[in-house]
Amino acid sequence: MQYDLPDDVNGDVLRRLVAEGDNLSVPRTIDFQIIFPDEKSAT
Repeated sequence: MQYDLPDDVNGDVLRRLVAEGDNLSVPRTIDFQIIFPDEKSAT
């Protein structure tokens, strides 16, 4: 299957998944975190 992936770090990750045989058309839950340098930046 051919995918139109962005030319950035996100696309790099997706291309790696495809190269390992992942099927990007399968729905999945994505869990992520955002890390801030300090509490003030996070509010």
